[in-house]
Amino acid sequence: MAAAQTPFLISETIHSGWDRAKQRLGYFSLMFVGAIIISELPSIVASGMPDESVVGALLSIAGAVLSIVVSRGILKISIEEARDQNSSWRSLICNWREIGWYFVASLVYGLITLAGFLLLIIPGIYWSLKYQYMLYLVVDKKMGIRESMSTSAKMTDGVKWDLVGFGFVTGIINLLGFLALLIGLFLTVPATAVARAKVYDRLLKRA
Repeated sequence: MAAAQTPFLISETIHSGWDRAKQRLGYFSLMFVGAIIISELPSIVASGMPDESVVGALLSIAGAVLSIVVSRGILKISIEEARDQNSSWRSLICNWREIGWYFVASLVYGLITLAGFLLLIIPGIYWSLKYQYMLYLVVDKKMGIRESMSTSAKMTDGVKWDLVGFGFVTGIINLLGFLALLIGLFLTVPATAVARAKVYDRLLKRA
């Protein structure tokens, strides 16, 4: 696709995400650490419980639910930051219906991608690109599964190679952050997350 027809430029969106991450580095660092603690602490405590402990089982379930809440919240925060809105811990707050829809959308997307990879890999890559904005749409626009799938398909139509390139670049950036004694992830993870949300926002406006 010619550059003039591309609804987003990789360098531009990465630069935008990088600037936002630097501006809000302290906030993102606290969110990064806090998200890990919130989602992992119940499971860590449960691992120290006796086998078949009721309390341990409940803690494991709580950990799974909190992981979903945190994952959904991080996605919402990324979208808000991509729109130059100052997000906060309130973005993690959601009701059971929102948790349920996010879980179902995650499950459907995972099953679609898995089925594609079982069909000689290529369909899995194609479908993972085609429906990658399902979760964004469920969180941002409160869409149902079918509507989020059809909208994501429209958003990614004609730009899948651009998205492959974008995914490759963000992957390299996070790898470099990991190699920098993990400390670099405090900057690269929010930078690439905001950049991905920026791409989502532009493709949504186009669709």
